[in-house]
Parts: sequence; structure tokens; C-alpha cells
Amino acid sequence: SLARAVARSYYKLLAHKDEYEVARLFSAPEFKRQVQAQFDGDYKIHFHLGAWPLASRDPESGDIRKREFEVLKLIDQGLSNQEIADKLFVSLNTVKTHTSNLFSKLDAKRRTQAVQRAKDLGLIS
Repeated sequence: SLARAVARSYYKLLAHKDEYEVARLFSAPEFKRQVQAQFDGDYKIHFHLGAWPLASRDPESGDIRKREFEVLKLIDQGLSNQEIADKLFVSLNTVKTHTSNLFSKLDAKRRTQAVQRAKDLGLIS
């Protein structure tokens, strides 16, 4: 029925939204400190985010967009810009644009600096 299909789609939307909201919150240093204060032991949080159906965010907010995050993870894996372009099925110029945006948002001048800054912020592990 239509009502069931709407309910199922709404549930999926909220589940994805919650994953991204937790990841966004955890990237804030204050939130990370609060979580660490609540739990003892040696642990590491990993984010396994599904595809976000509304990927683009307000460019004025400074948040890293989904595609930029994908590029960041591939940079961390040591892929070149051309390898990233091939893997994501985009042009080399698109990868360069995403990389430039990452540098700006992470206050970095080099790929290694962007990766380290993202690790420091808890965006990637």
C-alpha cells in the first residue's frame, strides 16, 4: 500500500539522517570529550555511513560534503587524484575541486595535512 511504502521510505531517511548526525556531532571536539568522559577503556569509534540521499549541504556552513568526505577517505588510502577520479567516475577537475574545498575547510595546504587534520578532528580514523 502507499502508506506502507511512505512509512518504509521515511524510516530509511531517518536512519541515514541519524548516522550522519552522530558523525557530525562526534566531529566536534567538545562532543568527543563528553563521550570519552562517559566511557572507560581503550576504544575507537568507526563510522560506516550509508549513502545520504540529500548529500549536498549549505556551502556557507563549511561542513564537509558527502563527496568531499569520500575523496578525503581515498586520499587517506594513498590514491592519486586520477585514481580517485577513476574510482568515483568523475573528472580529474572534479576531484581537484573537492580537494581544494577540503583544504579550505580543514585549513590545510597539502593532502597529508588535510588527512592529519581530519584524523585530529575524528572525521576519519
